Amino acid sequence: MAYYVFLKDKNLKEGSICKITSDLSYLNINQSDYKIIENNLENYNDVLLRKRYPLYYNENNINFIDQINLFDIKEDLNNYVIQVKKTLKLFTDNNLTNALYTPCINYYNYLDKEFDINLINFPLNISLEEYLSLKNINFINPLQIP
Repeated sequence: MAYYVFLKDKNLKEGSICKITSDLSYLNINQSDYKIIENNLENYNDVLLRKRYPLYYNENNINFIDQINLFDIKEDLNNYVIQVKKTLKLFTDNNLTNALYTPCINYYNYLDKEFDINLINFPLNISLEEYLSLKNINFINPLQIP
């Protein structure tokens, strides 16, 4: 199963998603301060690949929307990578004992040292996460970062 962490008391409020996880022990939160909804792995995998987005919750149901991924030019993708790296760095600098530390630092290092944006043809009509998945490269969706 998969878990979606929303801001508490934000029923029907778009943009209230905070995190997603397949294991609640990965979260660095006081769980009672959030609305946590269990959902299936199919939706979770689509969210990981940024094919779908959990727009809001309605009681214990999640309303997903299809996500359109388009990086028209290299600069668009580069800006996204910079933001992901900042989020990963902030997490890894402050969470050395978290179970996701190693996957996050590995992903950061990959983006920082190995990822070659010049090998990508633009426009890129899929998410970075889906692109990496197709290349069998491990990634972390920003919503997974605790």
